[in-house]
Amino acid sequence: SLKEAPRLLPWYTNEPSEEEKEKMKAMAEEGASNNINSSSTSENIDAKAKLLKHASKLNWNLDSKSGIKEAAQDLTTLCTKDHLVDVPNDDKITKMEIGRLVVQNRSKTASEVMELVIHKFGLTQAKIEKEKKQAKSLSAVCGNAENVGVMQAILELGDLYFKEGNRNAGATYKKVAQAIKELTFEITAENAKGLGKGKTKIANIGKGSAEKMYEFVT
Repeated sequence: SLKEAPRLLPWYTNEPSEEEKEKMKAMAEEGASNNINSSSTSENIDAKAKLLKHASKLNWNLDSKSGIKEAAQDLTTLCTKDHLVDVPNDDKITKMEIGRLVVQNRSKTASEVMELVIHKFGLTQAKIEKEKKQAKSLSAVCGNAENVGVMQAILELGDLYFKEGNRNAGATYKKVAQAIKELTFEITAENAKGLGKGKTKIANIGKGSAEKMYEFVT
């Protein structure tokens, strides 16, 4: 439903100022996507060309279950071998998602399906470039600049959950990122866990997310 759909801009608890909206819009435009279309540097172009070339040489026979299984495994191997595609760390999830794309696009060639895989997950180098731009944008809106790294890590977690199809967890971490953005004090090893419980608890930050923040700063 519309309410469950991930939002492009951060989750608001208080209405931001017009200046802040502009900064957030710039941040969203710079970092909303990490696929090849958002970053056309030579390194990304070379990575995509390499993936498509290798895909074109695969034994591509989707007339049987075993052929589909082999195709999904081969594409997964291509994506993870040199870490060119920003797929989930769990190979089983990656293979499952790629397998779904293969089944849904049986009439397409291996290279065409690889195009879809790249579009879905994005290229790793493009992700790195996105994170650099995002960090610069976040520093302009974060209540305490020292928390940019933590906020960025939490946003990445949220993106990962959305990518894996877990919208509830993804939305939760987006809210946590928004809460971090509003903090005026630095998140440290001494106070991180307390942000998710007791008298020092911050709205929209739970025990689990506070533990993740603690892991980041230690």
